[in-house]
Amino acid sequence: MCCCNDPNSHADVNKARSLAGATLVFAIISCISFVIPTYWFPGLGGLLSLIGTSTILCCAGNKQGGHVACAVLCIVAACLHAVGVGLLIWIYITFMSAVSDVGSGPVEASAIATSFAAGFVNILIWPAMIVQIIALILEIIQVVFCFRARKALLSSDLPTLADKVQA
Repeated sequence: MCCCNDPNSHADVNKARSLAGATLVFAIISCISFVIPTYWFPGLGGLLSLIGTSTILCCAGNKQGGHVACAVLCIVAACLHAVGVGLLIWIYITFMSAVSDVGSGPVEASAIATSFAAGFVNILIWPAMIVQIIALILEIIQVVFCFRARKALLSSDLPTLADKVQA
């Protein structure tokens, strides 16, 4: 099971494991975007981040390979989350301009209808965008911590398989 503050591990390894818990939570939340048919980028990013962070939480231990795998998966996940945020911004701008055009066009919609449509979009888009931005930030920090943990594991004198074979 997860042991985030292992006294036998380097401090950077413990930091990477501790942050992996928070990154894992936002990865799971961002997987909700799979229910939107054309908006699967954040869901795929969440899935990759989920795999990467769970790797160092349960399997990596004091092996640098798990931390490298987590870093690579989180880099790809961060790119997908950035694309997702960009798409949400584009959708928001496009929809709001369409709502304002409908409100002032030849067939004017009522102020209540345009206000309702704008409010509905705000309720859906802003929480999704906030979750994606938080996931993106956590994944970037996770990448930094994983590479620091890898560097610490490469430079430390922890026992390796070669040491066990020679003994």
